[in-house]
Amino acid sequence: MDELEYSPDAVDVLNQFHEVNIVVLVEGDSDIFFWKYLFETFYEKPVKIRDVGGKPNLIKYIEELSITERNYYVAMDSDYDYLFHTHGHNKVLCTLGHSIENSLICGHTLSQVIQSYALVDIDNIKPDECWSWIEEETAKLKELICFEIDNNNSKHGKTVLGDNSARHHENSSSPLLCQQKLSEHAQNLGLEPREEIISNIDKEIDAGMSPKDLVRGHYLFTMCLRYIKHSVQRLRKNISLSKDALFGALLVAFKLIFSENHDHYHYYKSEFQKIN
Repeated sequence: MDELEYSPDAVDVLNQFHEVNIVVLVEGDSDIFFWKYLFETFYEKPVKIRDVGGKPNLIKYIEELSITERNYYVAMDSDYDYLFHTHGHNKVLCTLGHSIENSLICGHTLSQVIQSYALVDIDNIKPDECWSWIEEETAKLKELICFEIDNNNSKHGKTVLGDNSARHHENSSSPLLCQQKLSEHAQNLGLEPREEIISNIDKEIDAGMSPKDLVRGHYLFTMCLRYIKHSVQRLRKNISLSKDALFGALLVAFKLIFSENHDHYHYYKSEFQKIN
């Protein structure tokens, strides 16, 4: 990325340079494709989406929005910084769950990806089956999600879930999380669950958010990688599936199934109404 793009003043005129209505800044290159599709779905005018090379750079642009009027918008993962309150600026669009992965992953997208890799039809792997796996496995993580959010807010510096679920599964190939390993990890953290955090999570779930949405996005993604490999092996044969390939497959599936029936659809529709 050239030096011009790190300047808010320079970014302010990029919409004129690209001859688009607005410029949207995102964290990384993989975010471009997700947000581009949502803009195509909910916003009729032309946009240019640019990545800024990481969250620290994106935060600088967000801080600039609170100081002075700017032409650009920001689209970002909610992470845990924004999960229980609105950022407060109408030029910052956030994901419903922790990350874009939490929107890409659902029973319908997993079913689509498994069908594609296993070369079977929907009768062999239905969305309801995938949803059951998602709900059962993410329900096991509620205590650790509490610790994750508390750790993020209080800056304890602990590694709670991290970005990979491998150490918490029953074995090296199982798609199932081991409850004993999760409980031992929770105990070893030396953290006490705070009633305020537990109450916030319960309120979010009561309002329609699921534990799937609250799990760290990369952690959830690695859980799904195992589940897809296991499901395809059960239906057909072993496959080699990289993280990049799975992200691409989920994005394609998301575009195919995203509609009013998707559990995040109405949230994003409302979020895009902030654009004037």
